[in-house]
Amino acid sequence: MTLALVSGFLLGFLSSAHCVGMCGPIVLATSTSREKFSRFVTGRLLYNGGRVITYTAMGGLLGLLGFAIPLPDTQRWISIGAGASVILFALMPQMGNWMQRRSGPLGRMTALVSAGIGRLARKEELPALFSLGLLNGLLPCGLVYVALAAALAYAEPVLSMSFMAGFGVGTVPVMVGVALFPRMFSQPVQQRLLRVVPLFTILVGALLIVRGLNLGIPYISPKLVPLTEQAEPECCH
Repeated sequence: MTLALVSGFLLGFLSSAHCVGMCGPIVLATSTSREKFSRFVTGRLLYNGGRVITYTAMGGLLGLLGFAIPLPDTQRWISIGAGASVILFALMPQMGNWMQRRSGPLGRMTALVSAGIGRLARKEELPALFSLGLLNGLLPCGLVYVALAAALAYAEPVLSMSFMAGFGVGTVPVMVGVALFPRMFSQPVQQRLLRVVPLFTILVGALLIVRGLNLGIPYISPKLVPLTEQAEPECCH
């Protein structure tokens, strides 16, 4: 569980430059110069806590899905397929926009979530910031899709939840930094940071593929033994 948590954190932290461009405007819209520092900190914790909760819940759902497919060979191909998809999205990011336009249900959900975010962003109450974070976690995002693909490949609810919780927490430092020091994250800085995001995304995809290759490397590519090859219990001999 610790490895999954740390892996998710590193993915979130090293790729969080992507979050600046996607969610930075929302963060800046909820910050005011007259806000007390204590309230500012509380609001940012509630907002980011909402995002982390949503990511963790989605990880749990995908972990249950993977766990419901107990056959090792099937789990291997899920991991390989997820890794290949992650690499494809990193090399062709426009595919995410194309899929969103083609998907009616996803487009409708995005419209509803965006409308809710628009209403909550105009409110200054702390509960509204928490709700804003919960909804923000549902927005379509290529980086979140990458993390969810990795969570599905774990095929175990606790590990998948740990990975997504770590991923969410990993994005928090940069998101808080955007609110505290907005000038440090100007458009040119964002563009430079975004150049390295595909590299980390491809690395995650490669690790998922290696995991599915069943190489017997502890933690990285553990050996999954098919049910037909597993040793029978002593009572059956």
